[in-house]
Amino acid sequence: MLASDKSSLIALWVEAMFHGIYTVLFVGCLYVLIYMRTARTTRRVIVAAVVLMYLLCSGHMAVILARAYLAFTKSEDIGGPKAFYMRLNTPLNLAQQALFVVSGIVADCLLIFRCFIIYEKSLIACALPALLLVASIVCGGFYVHAFTLLPPGQVGRAAVVSLWLRPYICISFATNVIVTALIAYRIIHLTRRMTNVWDRRSGPGSSSGSSIYSTTILAVIESGALYSASLLIFLAVYESGTNAQAIPCQAMAQIVGIAPTLIVVQIGLGLSVEKTRSSHSHGTSTEISVQMPVRHQHVLVISDVDQKYPRGMNSEDSYAVYAGK
Repeated sequence: MLASDKSSLIALWVEAMFHGIYTVLFVGCLYVLIYMRTARTTRRVIVAAVVLMYLLCSGHMAVILARAYLAFTKSEDIGGPKAFYMRLNTPLNLAQQALFVVSGIVADCLLIFRCFIIYEKSLIACALPALLLVASIVCGGFYVHAFTLLPPGQVGRAAVVSLWLRPYICISFATNVIVTALIAYRIIHLTRRMTNVWDRRSGPGSSSGSSIYSTTILAVIESGALYSASLLIFLAVYESGTNAQAIPCQAMAQIVGIAPTLIVVQIGLGLSVEKTRSSHSHGTSTEISVQMPVRHQHVLVISDVDQKYPRGMNSEDSYAVYAGK
């Protein structure tokens, strides 16, 4: 079995790699948000959430580095690095676990907020995810508290820890899956509606529109499926009973921030743009875009003369769907 000190060292390198990726995405995300033309209030919420996520994930990285430094340079009097990592009730480990839980909860809040906006601020659509979020907060709080009850040398798979960790991971996974399904359905529905508007105005067959495949892929990235997958991997490794659980756990501590940041960067830099153009009899250009570069004020442009949105949909809804508002 992989020793706890070796597992923690490998996990440190893995998390450092993901944190480097996250830092690059975070800088790009700030650039996109600064130049994005959308509602000021919404932009402030997204900027605050993105910055908070980065601070939490960076704090987790800092704690991991601090623990590694103490383990390999200051642990001779307690039996070396292995003995150090077996002491799970220390303030540093409590801080690490707390940052892990809080960052996951913030990510779930951001995902639910997107769902809330996409469904035109419908409380009914977000009722179940909100209840799951409350349950996740309760389980996460007791999970962190459980570490204070562990004596030195007690492993992280102690019954008192597992009692709250398993439901926390499962509830967080369920929240992500449910909200992912809700957002995917809404995006596909609105994309079809936009395509129908194009067909009515420019004639059937004049545009290929946006394929269901590409829209679904966008929906999966949008709704944090990457984080859901990391939750499953961590739970599987945790249930195997090996010390290697630290590796997916610490990778997940950065993936939880990478997933929502990647969405903003992808949309803002126009990496998934699908455009179609045709000409009216008057020679004006008509364009419909599933995603457009950040400098465009609207996501959906029907024509130069008539910039109307499908019934029940406005520019704010359109931006919310594709920019993860």
